[in-house]
Amino acid sequence: MTDRLLLRSLTFHGHHGVTPGEREEGQDFEVDVEVGYDQRPASDSDDLEMAVNARDVYRLVKTAVEGQPCNLLETVAQLVADALLELPRVESVVVRLKKPGTSFTGGVGEGYEVEITRP
Repeated sequence: MTDRLLLRSLTFHGHHGVTPGEREEGQDFEVDVEVGYDQRPASDSDDLEMAVNARDVYRLVKTAVEGQPCNLLETVAQLVADALLELPRVESVVVRLKKPGTSFTGGVGEGYEVEITRP
């Protein structure tokens, strides 16, 4: 499937990580998602009910990232993917979850991200 709905640079505050500071204070996380689905029924009918609603995608990503704290970014990304795959018509997802506030050397602008693809 080559049709995709993309939401980029979504930012949410979460409490994920393994250190007490990450859990207590939390930090911002950035998320990009790609939702694969056949857009022809929606475009042919011009009917939102036949599309994957971007507002629903946003809400599910927000709920996962701002929800229950997890140790690993991989876990949060999987929670996002699982939620999105429950939406009608969704065939695949790509989730990129970024933790921009993490510094490995004390430098500014460091961070890391994970990317998962699920059919």
